[in-house]
Amino acid sequence: MSWYGMHSNRHETTHQTGTALMVNGKYDSDPPTRDHDFRSLIQTAIAAGVGRDAPANGEPVKPWTAEALTTAINQAEPGRSVIDLRTVQRWLAPQGRGGISVPNLSRLALVFGCGDSSKTRAWQVALMRARELTRRDQRNGMNDGASDAPSDAPNETWAEVESSRTLTMARSWESWFSRDDALKLSILIWAAYAVNGLANGILGILSVSYSVMPGLSKEVGFLWAPTWTVLPVLILPLFIVRVSDTLTHWRTYGRCRLLENSSIDDCNPNDVVAWDARLGGTALPFWAILLLCLGGVFLAQWAGICLRLYAEGEAGLYQVDRNLLTLVRPEFIGRGASAFISMLGYLYSALYVFIFLTGLMFLFVMAGDYETLARHNKDAKIEHGAEIQEGSWIALCAFDAALLLGWAAIAIKLQAAYLSSDAPNIALWLLHDFTAALRFSDEVNGSLPNTSVSHFTTFLMIAVGNFALFVCATRVNRGQMALRQSKQDPDIPARSQLGYVPWKMFALSQAFLAASLLSVGQIQGFSLALICCLTFSAWWLLRLRGRLEKE
Repeated sequence: MSWYGMHSNRHETTHQTGTALMVNGKYDSDPPTRDHDFRSLIQTAIAAGVGRDAPANGEPVKPWTAEALTTAINQAEPGRSVIDLRTVQRWLAPQGRGGISVPNLSRLALVFGCGDSSKTRAWQVALMRARELTRRDQRNGMNDGASDAPSDAPNETWAEVESSRTLTMARSWESWFSRDDALKLSILIWAAYAVNGLANGILGILSVSYSVMPGLSKEVGFLWAPTWTVLPVLILPLFIVRVSDTLTHWRTYGRCRLLENSSIDDCNPNDVVAWDARLGGTALPFWAILLLCLGGVFLAQWAGICLRLYAEGEAGLYQVDRNLLTLVRPEFIGRGASAFISMLGYLYSALYVFIFLTGLMFLFVMAGDYETLARHNKDAKIEHGAEIQEGSWIALCAFDAALLLGWAAIAIKLQAAYLSSDAPNIALWLLHDFTAALRFSDEVNGSLPNTSVSHFTTFLMIAVGNFALFVCATRVNRGQMALRQSKQDPDIPARSQLGYVPWKMFALSQAFLAASLLSVGQIQGFSLALICCLTFSAWWLLRLRGRLEKE
């Protein structure tokens, strides 16, 4: 039975039972899962009265009229420009061409979605797909007998669509991760790092030590911590650039190739609606990431650890770093200054954790978008396996992101493990481990009785990175398998038993990285494992890129 027939029966059933599926007091119906042209889709929704106010007396919902629909659209967003009756009548014309602009399509979806955000997005995508199908048929000469009624926005440009896009948190960070703004984000990170370093320099704690016991002074200065040198200066900018490059490529080129276009210049502007709808579905995760970083990374650690220990007057079993230096050297730095420095430090930590998680979130979105387009892109004619390669680039970016996140976790773990050792500084600590492992020296590192939450933090970081890699690679692999089955194109490269995603390389590299992380400070010779892991990771990374470039 057709979608139109099912909704006609539903309407009759509603009339008989006097009940209706309602959302926000309006009659609700999900859009079809099958493709329909714009005329059949909108006429069916009109006939079913989707989005109309449900009568209080239990009577069935009446079909839309042009006048009622015009009023509902204008009332849904009263701050927008008014849509006139003639525009709506053109949409409802029996031989309508689907001539509706992207902004007006969004307003129509808001009415059909009963004011619910998720249902509005579903209708927005369905209407966009139907509109594109109608225009594609017209370009192929299948609607020669259609009416010559003009559309209300026949020649939309990319700039016009961009100006009509709603600014959300996901959209804001998408712009920060765009290729043109990625350098600005890196500059912002470096500027915040410079401010933090300047504040530490003014207070004289760029390089400072404290006496742990007679004969042992331990360096805890700003410049000696890999979490304040290697991570923000090198690892984080590389992560931003890598994710930015893939996100920009996918949005402006990659996804358009799966829509039978060569670039965003040839891509129909209404394709932006589908991308925005997918981004809009991630609003909750983005806000959850923000709250986690502000509440967990910043507030819980700053107030729950630093401020509490300042009030108690002793560090107890916690590691003494530059944030807690005032507890062991109060004559060198006061508690007020320490509170200010620790606040800046934890705010910066929250910022880079937010950027890491936001980048992974964009990878989730891209992988899901690729799988969706691959599964529904039955008629595209793209040669030489270009669609397969687009998915592989997303999977490779997820691998790179997991790799960089793993090295960020290692930088944090190195700092925590060093503070638990009896070495005077981190350089000698690494040197002692390296020489002892090679039997060049008999001097080995000891340990101190302290603890840190960083050990658990690093475990979470490596776990999140590998989870993101697994999910993204799985979704890409499913999309590539669907393309292979639907195309049967001899130009598409042959696949292995595990598919197009290089699972063995991903698993081996990440397992070695995780093992190296767990070995830091726990076994003698961990520095050798880190050197091998760094070399091994870089080699796999270059090999993967070279392999994809040849495909």
